[in-house]
Amino acid sequence: MKKILSVILSCILLIGTVQTASAKESVPLSPLDGLKYLTQEASADNQSGMKPHKAPIKAPVNLPQGTLTITGLKEGTTVQAYRLVELASKDGKHFSNTLNNKYIDLFNALNVSSASAFSEKAGSTVLAKAQEIITAGETPPDADYNAVTAAGETGVTINNIEYGFYYVAMTAGTEDYTIYNPLLVLVPQVQKDEAGDHTYTYNVTAEAKSSQPKIEKNIVEGTERVPETTASIGDTIQYELTTPVPTYTAHVDDSKVVFKITDTMSKGLTYTGGVTVYGVNEEGSETSIEDVEQTAVSTDDQTGITTIVMDFNYTKIKTYKSLRITYTAKLNEQAVIGTSGNSNEVVLSYSHDTSRIDESGKYQTKDTPKDETKVYTFGLDITKYELGDPNVTLPGAEFSLKTADNKQVYFRLKKENENIYTAIIADTQPEGAIATVTTIAGGKLIIEGLGEGTYTLTEERAPQDYYIINKNITITITPEKNGTTLTGNVTQDSGVSEGTLSKAYYVKGIENSPDYVLPITGGIGTILFGLIAVLAAAVACVMLYKRRSE
Repeated sequence: MKKILSVILSCILLIGTVQTASAKESVPLSPLDGLKYLTQEASADNQSGMKPHKAPIKAPVNLPQGTLTITGLKEGTTVQAYRLVELASKDGKHFSNTLNNKYIDLFNALNVSSASAFSEKAGSTVLAKAQEIITAGETPPDADYNAVTAAGETGVTINNIEYGFYYVAMTAGTEDYTIYNPLLVLVPQVQKDEAGDHTYTYNVTAEAKSSQPKIEKNIVEGTERVPETTASIGDTIQYELTTPVPTYTAHVDDSKVVFKITDTMSKGLTYTGGVTVYGVNEEGSETSIEDVEQTAVSTDDQTGITTIVMDFNYTKIKTYKSLRITYTAKLNEQAVIGTSGNSNEVVLSYSHDTSRIDESGKYQTKDTPKDETKVYTFGLDITKYELGDPNVTLPGAEFSLKTADNKQVYFRLKKENENIYTAIIADTQPEGAIATVTTIAGGKLIIEGLGEGTYTLTEERAPQDYYIINKNITITITPEKNGTTLTGNVTQDSGVSEGTLSKAYYVKGIENSPDYVLPITGGIGTILFGLIAVLAAAVACVMLYKRRSE
């Protein structure tokens, strides 16, 4: 008995193994190829000619209906399904078919009068015409089914959907910048295995094809990319934009695709050109590409704001994964001092919904959120006063200024009554600029437009009846930070309070003595005065020795 049971069990296992080995993988047909099968071989009018099914087709409990699930969505996405071809079945195997007269304009444009003829069309042709006539038409028809992706969900399911061939359009929510490409879907879905046998899936799932445009703007500092920096008037700022190139389905008309970058510079920045576009491939390799965009630059005479518009030819960039764009600007004399900074913002306008065409004849567009960079510049707030008495302020002290690498800083008068000057770092003296500046009543002198760094402030001449104490004064401008973010203010020396202007001005009080003192000059000056003192002492010692000898 045990031997008999053992033989039976072995046979069962062998049969299972054979069945598993002989199973053939079924591959879904494209929606149009599936429709072709349903309207020809599996037509209700052609039951006798239909190839027998070796694999049984299980009809759903609710025979005329199935489900359609669209995945790969974000919450708030609207899904609209248009039933172009109506299918019906009594046994779940054979289907009658009718073109939906609601979309007669589409069928006339495709020059078809039957579902069978419709199934012979290329998918790209059907999608293009469906977009043009249905969703982009002047009076688009209502969708047969509508659904919206719920909060926290990544897809929608349309239950009890009638059998048919559907054109499905998706529109992202207000705060969603995803591009969704329309789909063609067949319910039921038809699969075919290696032996040529067909099966149906009544609960159909289709994944949305999408891309996510965005744009990022940074300032280039060596190998670093930063959203903010500091600079002096006249410094050149190098900007960099990076943006993925959106992908659309093959049927999209490239000439109707919008891909446009608008860059807005505040009045403190002067665009200096040098736009270079690099195409980046899938492997990350870059290629400098030319004649892919038209750049238009305009400056508002009232506000001083400069707008740079780069309008790209999508055909010439669509083979790249992303773009990197560089160009430059200079910080000019209109630059704002302090926390507001000198902003430069960018926005990308792109074809967001290729199922709809706007009044310009282009696909419907959407703007990405703006990305912004800032350049901060600072000031120097100087007060001259008498040694030991800050209340006695001194006009008439004359100063020059140099950078850490010994570049001369020139000055242009900005506000005469407040004695405010704009600093200009240049190799040669600019027209209308001066090399030294002088304190006025109240001992005040304000210099604006200095970036982070160390400077040497040299007192060239003391006020009348006063003497220089410290001829070369080190000024170190250090930006204040909140964590790693610049605040637009400067860090003051220990024990020094902010001045009367704002926290963006480095405050420096400088003394003069009414009595002569040996000037502190630093460096070689200190050494020379030390040598003179030593020599004087030596001479005095020699003279004293001679007197004692006599």
